Amino acid sequence: ARAIVVILDTGETVALIGAGLASLRGQARAALVFGAIAATLLTGDAFANVVGAPQGPAFQQAIFYLIVGEIPSIVLSLVVVHSASRRLASSTSPVADEVIEIPPAVERQER
Repeated sequence: ARAIVVILDTGETVALIGAGLASLRGQARAALVFGAIAATLLTGDAFANVVGAPQGPAFQQAIFYLIVGEIPSIVLSLVVVHSASRRLASSTSPVADEVIEIPPAVERQER
């Protein structure tokens, strides 16, 4: 069980660092992916920590870490995802055009 916790925490750390670095470098696709991974892992971790904690000091610690660590990290990850998705949506690069499907009727009218 300890190994699973270490793997989960490592995944969260890699995802948060990846989201931060991708954001700093202006790599919107990578920021979107890493941010979404981080938010998902952090949400699952927070849920497991609170639900799995026995009553008493362990539960109080889980709530404390939820408020101080998990929720702010989840919000930050979602801000990165939102920012990256807006940047991709407004992008005029050829890669962004591949994502938007043009209906055949529109293509015929333009010709």
